[in-house]
Amino acid sequence: LYDTLVQNTAQEARAFSSVHPDLGAPSILHRVINQAGRIAGSADTSLLPIEERTSDALLKPLVSPLLEMCQRVASSLSAELGYVFLINCLVLLRD
Repeated sequence: LYDTLVQNTAQEARAFSSVHPDLGAPSILHRVINQAGRIAGSADTSLLPIEERTSDALLKPLVSPLLEMCQRVASSLSAELGYVFLINCLVLLRD
């Protein structure tokens, strides 16, 4: 299930190209962050070895394609709009 989520996230992030007029974070970001939160919440009870339960090991494969997507889309906007879009994405990722 996790590997499928990672693959689907990367594939959807590569295909994403449009920005909502309010420059809000895209729905894929909201959806994956929600799923990542559930994954992180269950990591302590996971049967994975401890070294594979770190937030870096679990979240980096999900977050990296999302960050690349946000940067790519922001670069297609004017500098000011791109910065606003990136801030909105990063705030969601931070929380």
